[in-house]
Amino acid sequence: MATFEETDRLFAQARAENQALTFARFYADCMAPLARKGTHVTLGARRDVGAKLFEAYRRMLRLTPEMRIVDFGCGSLRIGYHTISFLQPGHYLGMDVLPEFLALGEEMLGVELRALKQPTLRVIDEQTVVEAARFRPDVVMSINVALHVRPAEIEVYFQRLSTLALQPGARLLFDARMAPWPRRFDPFGWAWPLDFIREALAPLELLAVHNEKAYPPGGEGSTTGILEFRRSPSSIDGRAGTGDVKRGP
Repeated sequence: MATFEETDRLFAQARAENQALTFARFYADCMAPLARKGTHVTLGARRDVGAKLFEAYRRMLRLTPEMRIVDFGCGSLRIGYHTISFLQPGHYLGMDVLPEFLALGEEMLGVELRALKQPTLRVIDEQTVVEAARFRPDVVMSINVALHVRPAEIEVYFQRLSTLALQPGARLLFDARMAPWPRRFDPFGWAWPLDFIREALAPLELLAVHNEKAYPPGGEGSTTGILEFRRSPSSIDGRAGTGDVKRGP
């Protein structure tokens, strides 16, 4: 694995050639060769790797087939494949920064399932974020994304999640690494204080931290967890959230 300094140097070189390059796109470009070879743990045309994860998220969110889902940072559809299969036709919108990942996902879906379920796949930009918000999702998922967002881009990332989870009662689910203070734990990974995440996503309310575990076990006060937020349904039913947060495995 490259060092922090090597990664930053390579990103600076790439950015010098393309001032519009984001770290998110740089990271995706670095992972693309592994995805093509099928050697990346979470990317590539492999439908088996996401089955257990989808079932876990389905239970957490109490998903039903009529719900509408935006999968922000869907990659090559390792989880999206199972989500698409579960939902009613036209109820899935997947987004990623790299067209190649979406192409791998389409290949995995196959012609018949795509025709049957009619998923929408988009490359992330300002216009497609607006399109996805107008899709009015009941649930926004962003799996294996937050921990790879560079500090200079974290505000935009959380703003986009909040924009997508726009309708009253909409829920947001994403995994994160948390620490008492912001810190970089590998060349492509950052941890954030939970309070910082809550403030960045306000007025969404934190409902639960699922599967919270020490990371590394017994070390440095860092944890991993799956965070579930909700936009208050008060505008449609007059009830506000209690502020209680469920935490634990």
